[in-house]
This record gives sequence, C-alpha cells and structure tokens, in this order.
Amino acid sequence: MDFVKQYDNGLKVAVKEMPGIYSLSVGICVGVGSCMENSSDNGFSHFIEHMMFKGTEKRTSFEISDSIDRIGGQFNAFTSKDMTCYYTKVAANYAEQSVEILSDMILNSKFDPEELERERKVILEEITMGEDTPDDVCHDLIAQALYPNGSLGQTIIGEKQRISSATRQELIDFKDKYYTADNIVVSFAGNIKHEDACGYVEKYLLPFVKTGQKKEKLQKQTCESRFLTKNKDIEQTHICLAFEALPYDHEKVPAFAVAAAVFGSGMSSRLFQKIREENGMAYTVYAYPSYYVNNGYLEIYAGTNPKNVSEVLRLIKEEIKKIVSEGITDDEFLRGKEQLKGGTLLSQENSTVVMSNIGKSYLLLDKKYSVEEKIADIDKVTKQQAEEALAEILNIENAALAIVSKEIQPEDLLEKFKK
Repeated sequence: MDFVKQYDNGLKVAVKEMPGIYSLSVGICVGVGSCMENSSDNGFSHFIEHMMFKGTEKRTSFEISDSIDRIGGQFNAFTSKDMTCYYTKVAANYAEQSVEILSDMILNSKFDPEELERERKVILEEITMGEDTPDDVCHDLIAQALYPNGSLGQTIIGEKQRISSATRQELIDFKDKYYTADNIVVSFAGNIKHEDACGYVEKYLLPFVKTGQKKEKLQKQTCESRFLTKNKDIEQTHICLAFEALPYDHEKVPAFAVAAAVFGSGMSSRLFQKIREENGMAYTVYAYPSYYVNNGYLEIYAGTNPKNVSEVLRLIKEEIKKIVSEGITDDEFLRGKEQLKGGTLLSQENSTVVMSNIGKSYLLLDKKYSVEEKIADIDKVTKQQAEEALAEILNIENAALAIVSKEIQPEDLLEKFKK
C-alpha cells in the first residue's frame, strides 16, 4: 500500500507498506544538493550532511552512531546533485527510535566548532581521495564540460579552497534556508502501518521543524559541446562523452530508457560487444542516463590504453551512427525492455531503494512513485518510439567530451570526433 500525507506547513510523509518483510527503512529526504548551489556555496550541502552526524544537544557524535548500532541497524546518508538523504534500516520494531534519532539530527545538530574543524579536514581528505579515482574525476569533468555555466556542472563535494574557508555561520545559514518543512519528505518503506509512521513524525519532527519559503524547482540549464581534459599520472585513459537528454518526467523517458539499455547497459549492449568483445579495447565501457528536474543527459564511459583513445572514439561514433541510421533489432528491443523491467522490479526487494525512490519522487516531482505504472509504461513502448528517442539524443554535433590521461590530448579531438 502506498500512502502520502502533506501537513499544513508543507512537510510530507510518504509510506510504502511492505508487510511481508522484517525490515524498515526510514529516510529524511531534503531537497538540496549541488545543483541548488552556486560557486560561493558549492559543497555546502555535502559539508552539512557530514556535520549532522557530529553531535546534537542530547547526543554526542559517538552516541548518534551507537544509538543505531546497538539496535542492529544500518545508518547512513548521501548527498546527490538534487537531494540529501539521512536514513536508517532497522528491524521493523525499532521504527520509533529511528524517527526520533533522525529528527534529533535534523533539528538539533550543534555544529560544534571543534567538530567542524575536524570534519573539514575529513572532507578535504575526501576531495583528495576523489582526485586519486580517475574515473570519478572524468565523470565530474564531463558534467563541467556539458554544463559550463550551470550548477549541474559543479561537483557535489565542492572545491578545496571554498571548503577550507567556509565558516560555521555560513553553513548554518545555508542549512536554515533549505532544511524547512516545505522542502522535506519523510519516507518509509517496509513493515510499518502508515498511521504509525505519521504518528512518529507528528511526535518528533512536525511540531519543531522550521517553515520557509517554497523552493523553486531547478530551471532548464544550457548544454554546450565542449572538450575538457585533465592530466594525471595514471596508466589508463578515461573517456566520457555526454549528450543532452530528458528530464525525470518527460513522456519519452520509457522509450529512451529502453533504447539506452540496448545501446550501453550490460554485457549484451552494443557498446560492450563492439569495444570490449570484438576489439578488446576496454575492460569497462557503458552508457547510462541521468535524470533531473527539467534537465538530463546521457553519458558514455570507456577506460582504455592511452594509445587507443582515437580508435575507441571512432568505434563509439561508428556505433552511434549505426544505431541511429539502422535502428535496433526486434531481439534487442525485447531484451532491452525485459532488462529495464527486471532491474526495476528487483530493486523493489530492497526497502532502502524503495524508500529513496518514493521520497525523491514526492520531493522533486510531487508525484507518486509507482512501479506498476513504470512497468506498464515500459510495456507500451514500441520499437519505433525507442529508436526515435535515442536518435533524437545521440546527435554527434552536440556531444561534449572529457578525458583524464597521463598523455596530452589534441585540442581538436572533439572536432575530429564530430567529423
């Protein structure tokens, strides 16, 4: 059973009752991430996420983590480009404790100055660690290439210089702006009744959460065809191509998702078969779509030997032109649909994934997340619709390119790719 309730102050509670399982996932989803930031506060959403675990008026940092450990649960958080989520996964009989602990963090985090300075060092180390993960660097670089003037081009973690200078008051002011009732969904998935879920929220969060002005949705951001490269002393070259694609709720998403699966998802995909299986040019190669409010893009990734960069790009372009001009086969189409449906259905066996999905849908789209509707929409897709959706997006003239390598790349590499 699905249930959602919105209170007068804008706070929402979303519940997916799953009585057949023993666990319960509870998440407080906040509508803030790097795409809501600008250059002056980039990385603040992620910094605040860290600070929420560092102590409240009634709990120390240790007591926050221990409170979930001692009931055998899991406790974590994540910041993305468009959402921050704090969540637990516990045995269902610990539902009330989970809501109380999460609410205490959201409402009463102290931002202790000493803890803040320690956590600043942790985040700076996290940034350094990310720089040692070249595929992640390449993913960030392609977003910057595609959205040079938009917040979607920013990293989630921020830049060292700004994180080093962020003050306690700046972080508190940023938190107060976004951690308001109208910008929060409390999401439950698992063995719980919606009446109980609402009761816990009404006891521990609703009376105390601040109200604020309704937040504007992310606006459409302009994509550009640019080439960015970064040199690193690494053995493999990392390649990312990106194309402007579709936002979350676009009517063509099901058709596009089916075709994107055929093109670049899994070992049977066109890209994997051509670049790895037939030519042995990469160990890892794939394509995947990213969806946002009013925005979206399709990214292609491959890791290869530096001497193979031009050939890998040629093979990718060859597969793009082939699938655009010739379409997909009946067998590929059916496989793509079943692959997409299977992944969607299997994800529903994880209460944490379900919690995140329903919370995000109500938070960003104010819509119910319905697996049944998603499966039905996939079933309705025709082969022609899938081909047309992918052909519309895979326009080589619009491609952005990012490369991370130890070898200097030619400045005209993208222009050569387009020819």
